[in-house]
Amino acid sequence: MKPAKPRVLVVPEGGIKLCFRLLPILRDAGCAIDVLCLRGEVIAASRYVDAVIEEGSDDALLDRLTTMVRRKEHPWRAVIVTHESLARRLISRADSDFLKWWQPGALDKTASPFLLSKLGLEAAWKNSDLPIPPSRVCMKREEILAFGSDTGWPVVIKPPLGNSGEGITIVGSSDALKSLQRGFQFPVLAQRFIRGREGVVEAVCSQGLALACLVSETIKRRKGRL
Repeated sequence: MKPAKPRVLVVPEGGIKLCFRLLPILRDAGCAIDVLCLRGEVIAASRYVDAVIEEGSDDALLDRLTTMVRRKEHPWRAVIVTHESLARRLISRADSDFLKWWQPGALDKTASPFLLSKLGLEAAWKNSDLPIPPSRVCMKREEILAFGSDTGWPVVIKPPLGNSGEGITIVGSSDALKSLQRGFQFPVLAQRFIRGREGVVEAVCSQGLALACLVSETIKRRKGRL
């Protein structure tokens, strides 16, 4: 008898870009995927989803999610909330015991490395020749220099609180970084810059602090399917 697949609960944002990338990666990792979403969202029809839990409003969705994650025992190895505003509301109403559990370091020993390695995207890039740019969370300028030396220049430097290109810096060489006068709010995400490709960054956050980052490229729909 085959062992049961580890189950993962995904709570998506309104857009489908992240989940289009995330669901096949989770499936390839051997996970069974449940989705908690608003009624009528496109992701419910994805061929990668095993079960769908639907609610009629954002408030009902938040109430359902709060009840689910506060249970001491539930069937999911990991709960991945990509809906940023929902995640913030969830954290704001949680008690101290829940917040301790929420930290990636306190997750299941299988789920924790998976999240902290940016959901395995770089491994997929190396193993399957996918165009996923290498990246690294850097705590000081010297770590950015080391990253650029390891992966090659140019490098994109992205702040934890920026979005949609806000606050990013593209540095073409180690000398350019050394001569750059502006300071950075660490930690930052350093990412190899690939010209002509649209990069996407998501972060696993708790109380406004970036704990882990996910980096990938925008992938278009293929043959109209998710």
